[in-house]
Amino acid sequence: MAKYEKVISFRFEKDIVDMIDWLIDFKSKELKRSDGEPVKLNKTDIVELAIKNLYYITLGNSRDADVVERLNVFVKDSVNYSMNALNSRIDELIFIVKKIELGNKVLYRSPSVLPPPNDIDQAIRILVNERSGWNDALDEYMLSAWRSNKIKNHLK
Repeated sequence: MAKYEKVISFRFEKDIVDMIDWLIDFKSKELKRSDGEPVKLNKTDIVELAIKNLYYITLGNSRDADVVERLNVFVKDSVNYSMNALNSRIDELIFIVKKIELGNKVLYRSPSVLPPPNDIDQAIRILVNERSGWNDALDEYMLSAWRSNKIKNHLK
């Protein structure tokens, strides 16, 4: 409850008090489920919540269509901007994945560049156990570039 100078008291009918008690129990269980800790609400909390909800509903209903339209346009523009940025990043990732895929096809389908293994088990052992200087160098470069933000690790 907010500390305020004036105190207001009300007398409610029994059915309203029962509703407030039910809301206290319901909201407490709901908050406990989301927070995991028991939450103790009182009648003041419920009445304040009810007044805030009524206030926002009334405020929302009293706004003219022009304000609602401007808010809708603002939200639509914000969402479009975010979606365009996300789509741009996804397109960039698809391009890189396709490039890697085609590079792998050239590498693995060109026996003159990379001879195929004679034994599949031996090839698996090489993949799993053998160190690669190129792989280590790529890991080192990518990690240092990522940390120094030479490679962007967030949306533009």
